[in-house]
Amino acid sequence: MKKSEWLQKIELSGFEISEWIGFRKTFEFESWFNRMKQPEDVKEMLNSYIMTASPAIHKKFRVKVNNDTVQSFEGESILINAIKY
Repeated sequence: MKKSEWLQKIELSGFEISEWIGFRKTFEFESWFNRMKQPEDVKEMLNSYIMTASPAIHKKFRVKVNNDTVQSFEGESILINAIKY
């Protein structure tokens, strides 16, 4: 979901947002994938999927590549402080 959609859902649930901070987080592909405990063939498929993504996707997620292997990518996160009255 987009940040705006998260904020809207929170407000529609009766919360008042007092503060929010958006930030980017870098994920090292190998360690990120290993935490998911998936088979090696899934990792190869995912690497291939990311490698063949459009340049716009690579730019958006700041994909770093070395020798046809995804090294890292960035995701967007948001930290929200909200109070329900």
